[in-house]
Amino acid sequence: MRSIAFCLALLCGLLLIPGGETEAAEIHADGVTCSLADAIVAANSDTATGGCPEGDFGADTIVLDADVTLTGPDAGSTNQGGGQAGLPDITDDLTIRAGLGRVIRSSLGATCSAAGLGFRFFNLEAGSLVLEGLSFEEGCFVASANGFGGGIATASGTELTLVDVTVRDHHTLGTGVNFDGGFLHSRSSQVVIEGGVFEEITIAVFNLRGGVIFGESFSGPIALRGVAFRDLDVEGENTFQGGVLATSTDTEVSGCSFTDLEMRSSRSFQGGVLYASNSSFVSFILDGSSVTDLVASGNGVQGGALYTNQQTQIRNTVFARIQAISLSGCSGGAVYSTSSGDPLLDRVVVAETLCQGAGFAEGGGLFSSSPDTVVLDSLFRDNQARFGGPTSNGRGGAILAFDGVRIERSTFLGCGVSPLDSAAAGDAAGGALWISDEVTLRNVTVADSSARAGDGQGQERSGGSARGGAIFYGEQSGGRLDAAHLTLTGNQAIAGDADPGLTDGDAEGGGLYIAASDELAISNSIVSGNTITRAEEDPLAEDCFAAGVVSSSGYNLVLEPDATCEFAAFGDIVGLDPELYPVADYGCYGTLPDGSCLPTAAIDQTSWAVDWGSCGESGVFDDARGQLRREDVVGVPNLADACDAGAFEARDGDEDGVTDAADLCPAVADPDQADGDLDEIGDACDLCMGDNATGDSDGDRVCDGSDVCPGFDDGADEDGDQVPDGCDLCFGDDATGDGDDDGLCADVDCDDGDPANACPIFVDGFESGDTLAWSASVS
Repeated sequence: MRSIAFCLALLCGLLLIPGGETEAAEIHADGVTCSLADAIVAANSDTATGGCPEGDFGADTIVLDADVTLTGPDAGSTNQGGGQAGLPDITDDLTIRAGLGRVIRSSLGATCSAAGLGFRFFNLEAGSLVLEGLSFEEGCFVASANGFGGGIATASGTELTLVDVTVRDHHTLGTGVNFDGGFLHSRSSQVVIEGGVFEEITIAVFNLRGGVIFGESFSGPIALRGVAFRDLDVEGENTFQGGVLATSTDTEVSGCSFTDLEMRSSRSFQGGVLYASNSSFVSFILDGSSVTDLVASGNGVQGGALYTNQQTQIRNTVFARIQAISLSGCSGGAVYSTSSGDPLLDRVVVAETLCQGAGFAEGGGLFSSSPDTVVLDSLFRDNQARFGGPTSNGRGGAILAFDGVRIERSTFLGCGVSPLDSAAAGDAAGGALWISDEVTLRNVTVADSSARAGDGQGQERSGGSARGGAIFYGEQSGGRLDAAHLTLTGNQAIAGDADPGLTDGDAEGGGLYIAASDELAISNSIVSGNTITRAEEDPLAEDCFAAGVVSSSGYNLVLEPDATCEFAAFGDIVGLDPELYPVADYGCYGTLPDGSCLPTAAIDQTSWAVDWGSCGESGVFDDARGQLRREDVVGVPNLADACDAGAFEARDGDEDGVTDAADLCPAVADPDQADGDLDEIGDACDLCMGDNATGDSDGDRVCDGSDVCPGFDDGADEDGDQVPDGCDLCFGDDATGDGDDDGLCADVDCDDGDPANACPIFVDGFESGDTLAWSASVS
């Protein structure tokens, strides 16, 4: 009976523990009594090993209480992907977290070369592994044959989680080999990386997939959240897919940064940072992230930052200062999409990107052959497609989209297509946008962009032709262009010259060029101030050219269309200047991911575009900034329903007859716009009238000309010394501060400007009169 009761008690005790298991063990690896390798074996086997206590049936935890240096492959690791690990294989659920120690390093890091052996850190063969707060340094994996996982390799059915892990100074090398995952190769059912840094990583192999991370087909999802990747040098000598991540499974990248990256290949190149490929049945999400300061070079570049043929969503992300340079052709300076799904770019900034090809160049920011690409609330700025070679062409300074695109509430500024040099005698089309098939444009601004063709001079060739300084549409018949509330201004199409006796290039459509006789509908748009330039001629005003047929839906303002473009529907005005303000930040109802507002070309109450459009016709009830349409400006007659033409809706908040973009006091009615001190602040709202030309810059209600503490609140004086807290060097010290301006506050300054309070005289470090200290020193 006693033994039965004992067994029942034991069983009840087990049942009280969640899952019916004993509590997990915590093993401290101090490097003296218990090594990390022995701790892993103890956790795997639930048996005391070396000086380490046994693990339990549950998910054990190893606390690293001393840094670890690995000197070679561990006998307890299997040969996977071309090499072994420096620690025993993980075969059970295990957490390893930083304690008094956090660094696990390889002794080969400083001498890592293709002649060495090298090893990875971990093989995860079964169960789950959580690594928390650790730093993996000086890793060295040298592949002598095709392999994978230079730092960690995981098997099918496992789960891997990295939390606040640092990977620093890691090397994966291999001559003439195919390699997947320069640091991590995953066949796991799940990989999550939260926080942490990957930096100073060098990868050099023959054929590369995933410079840092590779996710196999049919493995589980991969999530990277808040991870920083920086200072990476990655080379795939032959082919290159994904300088940081190559994935064939569902993938989420959120809140991550990728910066200071150099990626190169001598052959094909796809995705300088991210490569997402398998099919449209898996998804790739890039959210709240940034890719900056990237150089990607190869022979045939597709996607300087991202190559995808998965279902892709890119949200709240910045691509900036990216150079995609190809020895042949370049497609997509930042992003290349060929998915059968519908890629989405939502609130994205693509700035200062270059797609440069010694042959052709297309899509300085984005190349898409995917159906129904969608771009919303985004800014493309200073994107360039530069082409080379005597017969090559350039298309789409910001975007080239073949198979349908919808763009709404977006601006394209300073983009361009141009030749590398005079040896590039080809054609240029679509300074900002080269689009065909099914196209919908709403609230789109294109400004200061250009399509510049190559010259034939010195090559016995004709000059190249330039078409569509802002937008080139067409080439594929059977499509439809549906455009409303466009603003196209300051764009240029510039033709190339030719050698004597040969034909100069032609230039057509400084703003809009329409190539196909498709179904076209344009309404509520402003096309003004665009030019073409032909050989040895001055620029000519030409806002629109149509090789196809323009079907105006009315309410357009076009200053100088070619005779091929007819704007004769109700509400169309031809030949009147819409009086646009420069493209700039005029406020918004939702910022871009870099914190700015979408720049637009504003109009004021004197513009013909104000209250000239029809929201009923366009079906558009906001403008590019998110300002609600129809804003009826007082005193301006309405042609239809008080909607404005173009991408900007003028607003007169104080109803004084002057729109906010031009109003010197937008919140105070001042129809006379008086500005007596010429500070561009109306007298009706000028708190510093006559004081200076800048007003109250720090908002403390003290005008700049009288401000004691610029940049801070003059009224904040917590210690009552009449010195504003923001400029008080002696805050809380005394009531007067530094009276003699010698940098010493009064409480420590022996004279503080008062001759009666004389400072002591020091001789050899002793204060005068201090006989006790002097006596002690000479006794």
